[in-house]
Amino acid sequence: MSRLVPALAALALAAGIALAASPDTHFERAGQAWGAGDRDRALKEYDAALQTGGESAVIRHNRAILFLELNDAATARDEARRAVDLAPKEGRYRTTLAAAWMAGAKPENRKAKGILKGAVRLLGAARDHVGLARAYYNLGLVARRLGDLDEARRDLRLALDHDPANEAVKVALESLETKPAGR
Repeated sequence: MSRLVPALAALALAAGIALAASPDTHFERAGQAWGAGDRDRALKEYDAALQTGGESAVIRHNRAILFLELNDAATARDEARRAVDLAPKEGRYRTTLAAAWMAGAKPENRKAKGILKGAVRLLGAARDHVGLARAYYNLGLVARRLGDLDEARRDLRLALDHDPANEAVKVALESLETKPAGR
């Protein structure tokens, strides 16, 4: 039987019949393409994974991040919303949804703040320190955009509590340390 599968695959290829790849194969290919910087190919592979395997929160989440990298905030929001709808207790997906609301020509910082507060509750319950660091970092950015420098400092310090080696958080916090306290 073990010889039959390769023989059938060779016969199908010789006849010009393409064998469908599994959703996992497409997912792996998407990750490889993304890692190589080929975002278009990564999106095509994620599309193929969705077509062959059905809806997936992790694929929708990854697509949201890709669309953020491509500066397409509206599509990123749609993809992140689908990920959250499919896995409502996954705090990291909510953090990505908030980041999508923070992006684009018309950022919705107050909406992002509310989403991030919900993400913090879920991530805290899951004891996800990396996820908490990201959520607090984004909360710090939102607070800064909204003009509340004290809250921004507090959130960035909380981010550092969860990820002390995070250079982006350190830089953001240092930039606020030179500004006067208050709004």
